[in-house]
Amino acid sequence: MRKATRRSVRGVLGNFIATLSSRYADYDGYWVYGFLVAELETMRMDLLEQVEAQTDESTPEGYVRSLALRKFREQVAKGRLTTEWMREATLVISKSPGLYWRGHGFHPGCGYDVIFHARVLTDTGVSYESESSLFVAMHDPKHERRSTRRCILHGFPMERVLKPR
Repeated sequence: MRKATRRSVRGVLGNFIATLSSRYADYDGYWVYGFLVAELETMRMDLLEQVEAQTDESTPEGYVRSLALRKFREQVAKGRLTTEWMREATLVISKSPGLYWRGHGFHPGCGYDVIFHARVLTDTGVSYESESSLFVAMHDPKHERRSTRRCILHGFPMERVLKPR
């Protein structure tokens, strides 16, 4: 097994953004970013904050904050790194200024480009960054199917899953 170095931070940040923005980031069975995008301007968070400090997952924003903290810790552990090597670790989620129409999946929709930007400043003063942009349409249950994965994992009745929100 190879020893991790601080240079591994770059890969950890890329993996973190990929997992955070994946289709598995669901809120009540729907992709969480569809709920956030209409009201989102800029969301900033300190990734070194303790996960327990962010316990309110009852709103999409609270859920994203909690998810980001968990996913960052998971990726740091997978990369065999330690947060002790990090002076700062931040995530900024923002959206493009213009709403536009785009076909996504099987249904076209209005949405925005959402930018995920993660940055780590190490204890040696070196800064690593990773950024990804993706199109996010506003949540519309008429054109989206609710995921059954979360409901099955948490034991919710299937009737709740199959009814649109």
